[in-house]
Amino acid sequence: QQQQQQQDQVPVSRVLIAEDSPMNARLIQYLLQSTTNQISHIEHAINGEVAVELYKASVNRSEPFHLILMDCQMPVMDGFDATKKIREFELEKNSNIHVKISALSLGSQNSSPPICESAGMDFYIEKPVKKPVLTRLLHFASFPSVNGIQVFLE
Repeated sequence: QQQQQQQDQVPVSRVLIAEDSPMNARLIQYLLQSTTNQISHIEHAINGEVAVELYKASVNRSEPFHLILMDCQMPVMDGFDATKKIREFELEKNSNIHVKISALSLGSQNSSPPICESAGMDFYIEKPVKKPVLTRLLHFASFPSVNGIQVFLE
């Protein structure tokens, strides 16, 4: 069984950070790079609209992201609408692609795990992002999807 799990595991090497705060984005990027050496590519989107476009472009060039860290509250398009648009795109593509999306939340009622799950997110972490939480998230994101949202708290 452990051998089957290892075969199904896909290391997270391509990450998109959708975060409107440049300081938070830089901190998350630093934490990602200091957590693992498997990440080869990180991009930053300043809002949900840019995140959707970057994700579509990555799929169209056959280099999809493995994980999107999605801030829930952003200008132009929030993380919930961006996630819904990404899931619609994946359905339109009619393929087996399903990028793992983790909510980045301040822990408010407006971005609770059930709300994030209904938008199509796979994981939920709270800001400020902590390295141990990010480490666990990267581990779980490397396995096939599970049913229901996975919540990672300190």
